[in-house]
Amino acid sequence: MLEKKFKKNEVAVLRDMLDAELIDHTYYMTFVDMLIMENDNVDSWVLDLAATKHSEKAIVALNHYLCEETLNDFGDSYNVTYTACFWIKYENKKISWSDFLIQAGNNADSNQDIFDCEYFYSKHDEFEASEFSIKLERSQSKEIEEIYADSISQTRTIYKEFLPFREKYFQVYDQKKC
Repeated sequence: MLEKKFKKNEVAVLRDMLDAELIDHTYYMTFVDMLIMENDNVDSWVLDLAATKHSEKAIVALNHYLCEETLNDFGDSYNVTYTACFWIKYENKKISWSDFLIQAGNNADSNQDIFDCEYFYSKHDEFEASEFSIKLERSQSKEIEEIYADSISQTRTIYKEFLPFREKYFQVYDQKKC
């Protein structure tokens, strides 16, 4: 993804990763700086991201870019990127299994996930009733990981490509504070 021109669906995944708080400006700032320095002609969203550290403003800029043209290249009508983002946060131990189920449920309906919110809420209720059984967590997480495997894989790939830029951000911008 990072070595070629972005496809609209990749920009949408980036937007969803920001909105789901999987990433923030520390992941994209040095990346967009590099794109600007290495390319004579960059998309407007790249310049917009370079101009803000605020996730909300970055999301608005990405939404504006995505709405400029038709979005027919997104494939099916479901948006499972949010659930994949929450999965990666769970996988990286940034949130608990209980939090994953609640966040996925909170976002399922509004983001047109393949399941409605009740799917995740019922799993949460079952998990809570089991007194947070590790065995049940493993069973539920395996089921969800299998269902969302493609989206998790795609989102994880893009997320991992941003990790070196986050490290570089702290190297570059922490030195400027001195």
